[in-house]
Amino acid sequence: SIRKALRLSFGRLPLLPAGLRHMLPTAAERGFAAADVPLVTAQSGDSAPPRRFSFAIVQAKLSRCATPFVAGAQAAGRCSSRCSLKRRTACCLVLTPVISLALALTLALAVLPLCVQMFMDAATISLVNCSLGPADATGIDVAIALRLDNGGPVAATIRAFDAVLHTQADGAEAGAEIGRLSFPTLPMAASAPTLLSTTSRLRVSSAAAFRAATAPLLRGEASEWVVRGEATVQVLGRSVRVRLRKRLRMPATRMEEMRATDVSIERGDNATGVLTVASRVSFFSRSSLELVQMGALRVHAYYDAGANDPAVPAAERRARAGRLSSSSVRVGTVLLPNYELRAGYNELEEQIHFDQSLGVEAQEAIGHFFGRWLSGYEQTLLCVGPVGNEAAFLDNISVTTTEARGVPYLQRIESSVGSGPGCGRCSACRRRSSPAG
Repeated sequence: SIRKALRLSFGRLPLLPAGLRHMLPTAAERGFAAADVPLVTAQSGDSAPPRRFSFAIVQAKLSRCATPFVAGAQAAGRCSSRCSLKRRTACCLVLTPVISLALALTLALAVLPLCVQMFMDAATISLVNCSLGPADATGIDVAIALRLDNGGPVAATIRAFDAVLHTQADGAEAGAEIGRLSFPTLPMAASAPTLLSTTSRLRVSSAAAFRAATAPLLRGEASEWVVRGEATVQVLGRSVRVRLRKRLRMPATRMEEMRATDVSIERGDNATGVLTVASRVSFFSRSSLELVQMGALRVHAYYDAGANDPAVPAAERRARAGRLSSSSVRVGTVLLPNYELRAGYNELEEQIHFDQSLGVEAQEAIGHFFGRWLSGYEQTLLCVGPVGNEAAFLDNISVTTTEARGVPYLQRIESSVGSGPGCGRCSACRRRSSPAG
C-alpha cells in the first residue's frame, strides 16, 4: 500500500524536485529496486538515460527519521514490528509541518515583543495643540492632541494607560515629577502619522515642578517635558507590554503687544487708600498652548519710575521696566475676572487696584504713574502672578508687561485732577466730591 501511494503521488510529476535528488539510488543500490517506477529527473545537459526512482530507498530514509518515535510506541505496546514502516512514514509526514509550525510560533513569540518595543522607541511625538483649565487645588483639566510619527509598519492599538510627566533634566533621563495624566485607548495607523487626542485630568504631584515646567513657556521660552509610562499594545492579535520614554517639546506662549486701553477711574477709597481703575487689555498669542476657563486671577503690579521716565526711549523703557529689579515698586493688584489665553487675538476686562497703603515708595510711584498718564505718556507696568489662587501650583508662573497708553486730553478725565509728569504728588488718587473742584 505504501508503494502504491508513492507511485500515485510521484508518478504524476514529470520531473523530480531537486530537493529529492539525494534519495536517488546509487549504482550499488539499484540491485534491490525491483519495483521501481521510471521517472525523469531535472538534470540539464545530462545525455545519460533517465535514472530510476527507488521507493525502497525513500522508505529507508523516511524510516530513519521516525525510528525514535516508533521505538517508543513499540516499547509501550502500541505498535508491532509489522506496522513500523507505516508509522515511520506517517510520523515523518505529520511531524515535519508540526515542528516547523512550532518553530515559527516560538520565533514569533520571542521576536514580536522586541520588534514592538523597537518601533515604540523609534517613534516620535509632537504637540499639535493643548488646552489647560479649569483648575482646582489638586489638578487641572487637559485637552491635548499629539502627533505620533514612525509608529511602525503594522496597525496597532494602545490600551488605556497612565503617563507620568517630568521636567527636563540635563544629564538625566527625567527630572522632577510634574503630575500624572490618563490616556484612553488609542489606535495607531500603519506606516502613517497618528493623531492621539484625549481630554483628561492632570493630577499635579509637585507645585514647584509644575511652576518650573510652565514658567519658561509663559516667558516666551520653549521647553521640553518628559513623558514616561508603561502601556499594552495590541498588535497581530497579541498583547505586548512596552515602555514609553518620550520627550515632548512644549511651545513658547508669549503674549505679544499687550496693551491697556479705555482706561477709566472707577472709584477711590480714602479710608483704604485704594484707587480702582478699569481698562480693557488686548494681546496676541501665536502659541498652540492655551489656558481656558481659568476664572478670576489676580496678579501683582509693579512700576519702575526711572525706566518710565518720558526721556527714556520706548525700546529701552520696555526692556528695563519689563523685568523685576530692585527699582521695581509694587503699586497694587490687577484683577482679571475671566482670564483666558487662546491662540490668536485676545481681549479681556481688567481692574487695577492702586494701593497707597503699600508704603511711601508705592505712593511716589503711583503719583509718577498718574501724572505721566494724564499728560499723555505711554508707560509700562510689570505684572507678576497669579497670586492667591485655590490652585496653588499656578502661583507666580507668569511675568508679563502691559503698555498703558496715556490720556491725550484732560477733559476726558471725570472727577479727578492730574498733576504734572514727574511731580510725585498723587492728587489723582484722591476722588473729588465736586466735579468743578
